[in-house]
Formats: sequence, structure tokens, C-alpha cells
Amino acid sequence: MLGSINLVPNAWPTAAVIDWLNILKRIDGIPNQGKRLEEANQILRSRLTYAGTTLKFSNEADDFWWWLMDSADANARA
Repeated sequence: MLGSINLVPNAWPTAAVIDWLNILKRIDGIPNQGKRLEEANQILRSRLTYAGTTLKFSNEADDFWWWLMDSADANARA
């Protein structure tokens, strides 16, 4: 089922990485599942920025996809 997807999560928007992380957590039998789960977690951690008391994704400006009803707020809730 995942064979047709180009698995380069570092190039994906944050929402897609979050979705990928959820797929990895919920579906058994994905090749290299542990390694890919660790990679997705690391990608999300590397995109987090702290500014005072605010925690946000560093690429929030690129994640505002209104036509898909996606935004930084939606990513933060996921």
C-alpha cells in the first residue's frame, strides 16, 4: 500500500510528517518501521522552535495550506 509513495519525510510539510507518524504507530508490518518512526519523531523535533514561552514549528509559514484546511494550529493540535 505504501510502495507508491516517495518516502522522503524531511521534504514533506509538517502535517504530512504528523500523518506519517500516525500511520507508523497504527499499522503493523511496515518495513523498517522502528527506524522510520524514529526518523519521523526526529524530523518533528528538529522543526520545533522555542521563543520565550511559545513553542512552534519553524516552518509554520510554509504550512498554511488553507485550501486543504491545514494550518500551524492544526499541526499543533495533532
